[in-house]
Amino acid sequence: MHTETELPLFFVKINLANIDSRGNFDEAGVAPVIYQEKIRNRSLTNTHFNHFRPNAPIHPTNDNTISFSSNSKTFRRVNGAQDRISILWQLAGIARAAPASIMPGTDFTITVAGSRDVDVWHIKVLGMEELRVNGKHYQAWHLQRLARPGSYESTLDIWLAPAIEWMPVRILSTENNGETRDLSLTKINIKPAPPPPAVVATPVSTPAPTFNMSQPNPP
Repeated sequence: MHTETELPLFFVKINLANIDSRGNFDEAGVAPVIYQEKIRNRSLTNTHFNHFRPNAPIHPTNDNTISFSSNSKTFRRVNGAQDRISILWQLAGIARAAPASIMPGTDFTITVAGSRDVDVWHIKVLGMEELRVNGKHYQAWHLQRLARPGSYESTLDIWLAPAIEWMPVRILSTENNGETRDLSLTKINIKPAPPPPAVVATPVSTPAPTFNMSQPNPP
């Protein structure tokens, strides 16, 4: 997963942020392996999700922890832990797998890692709303992650649309100082499915029929 945030300024664009998340899938859904964040002029940071592999040798990358390039902290990696980008698609995956669980008042508790720390996000389903996004109407479920009282965390609002595989159609981030970032869906590019593997016919040898013949009894 890759995201870019740019600021148009006259005839140029200023790059504000580049964020990448790479990983796999497991029994808990989306399973990040590395989260990379480059904000403005700051150095690139790496967050490592060190998954335990039973057949691998003992090593820090195999100890079921979350570690960071920006500091020496380590946290235990719980099943289903996400980063700040993969969390969006994990929520969409939860909704696709169990749509009946998305109802007003439902709470989700998910461990989320950033560039320097790990936190537990409490996400609440507020209800179904109708949105007009870039000229299209969507019925979307409104989910919200509230900042903890007294913290400098941002509030995150996410709208997931069941009609398009529960993809997020709008994401609104509100900082503690009131600054907002409002992202909305503009286009969906669906890659064509790869062709099915060719079926190669393997000749099967058929045993020759056998006949039992008996000599007729003489008269």
